[in-house]
Amino acid sequence: MSAEPDDVLTVLHWKVATLVGQTPAGATGRFLALSTAIRNRSLVIVKGYYPLPNIYGLPQYERSMTSWWRGTIFVLLLAAPKHNLDAAIQFYQDSMAPPPPAQGLAVHPRHTLRVAYEVAKAKAEEACGGRTTVVGVGLVDMQYMRMKPELQRLFTAFTHELVIGIGPRGMRIWQAWPHSFGMGLREWISGGHAGIKDWKEADEWMDVFDELTMAKSSWTPDVNAMFLECFKIDFSASCGVGKLQRAMTPEYQPYINIFRLEDVGLQDLEKFIWNTGK
Repeated sequence: MSAEPDDVLTVLHWKVATLVGQTPAGATGRFLALSTAIRNRSLVIVKGYYPLPNIYGLPQYERSMTSWWRGTIFVLLLAAPKHNLDAAIQFYQDSMAPPPPAQGLAVHPRHTLRVAYEVAKAKAEEACGGRTTVVGVGLVDMQYMRMKPELQRLFTAFTHELVIGIGPRGMRIWQAWPHSFGMGLREWISGGHAGIKDWKEADEWMDVFDELTMAKSSWTPDVNAMFLECFKIDFSASCGVGKLQRAMTPEYQPYINIFRLEDVGLQDLEKFIWNTGK
């Protein structure tokens, strides 16, 4: 690994890529080892054989952990300071939930990520030494999440999760789509999509994401094109009558949840200790 001493995002990316590894089986074992340590309130991760558990007996976040393509939770856990681990897990449990009907959209306006990005960018560009922010993002399909289960079975939701890192050198994005027509976290990384974006590239990505999250209509080619640009997911090619996946939800109603980890430092990335038993 080559990284400048203060390059937190490069070190974090290296740790994420190492955790994901080269194969799904290896990643699942490492994810289970890490989730076991967290469940036991331990920062020591014991590397070894972890039989795949009955996932329906696990908490929701651990059911996701057994699926290596949902590994964006691990970016947050690797970046979080010790005192924020529980909050990171709680965000992951809540990130895919819509707001209570009585609250509506006013509580978390859809430009929330833009505000977080601009604040983090200003901190990253500070002359006295830029700081690093890591942001968990839940993009929620509100219509789908409020449907009854029997209706949900008829549609494909665009609900998605990602993690954004903003530091002195620019921005990185980690994301995974747990279906056959998108990329898992391993493919996203190996395809070079988690590479550093300079500020021009980061600003352009945020402009597209702003448009994506402010749109409110039916599913349109423009909405699909923005998903494809941001996340390399082509819903229109795979979802609908005569295609492999179910049709998209009739109305496009996006909602954003975010979770910020501010002033992430190298010491936060070193909190876990891997015990190989040697």
